[in-house]
Amino acid sequence: MNEYKLIGKHLKCHEVQQNNDGTIFMIPFLDAGVFRLMIFDNQVVLSDIHINELLGIDSSTIAINGVHDPIINACFLDDSTVFVNLFHKVTKVNWHFKYSIERQELIGDPVATKMTCTSLNFPIKNFYDSAQNNIFCFYRHG
Repeated sequence: MNEYKLIGKHLKCHEVQQNNDGTIFMIPFLDAGVFRLMIFDNQVVLSDIHINELLGIDSSTIAINGVHDPIINACFLDDSTVFVNLFHKVTKVNWHFKYSIERQELIGDPVATKMTCTSLNFPIKNFYDSAQNNIFCFYRHG
């Protein structure tokens, strides 16, 4: 078993996700306005994705005091693909995309949706239904 350290200025993360076999793991987190996703197995870090750079967004989103969620979450679609969902608080834009772990790149174009909500609304959980090939996203209503 290995240890991995999340190092940053102001980290906010909630939970570790794993693939169906329990062999690949990921932690979506927010680090002082920078959305990140670390994907790893029992041996090495497979990806440490700086999502702001990937999407071309700024680092103005900060964690909400008193709320444990990092305003970003992700789920495995299979052993080589993840779905990522995040909320850029300042612009009130929800971003989601698929990412290939093997190719270390986006799959298709990211989707940006301008939301008509408060900055307290954000994605709290995603679930993938492989039988229906659907991703269900649940949002906090604030």
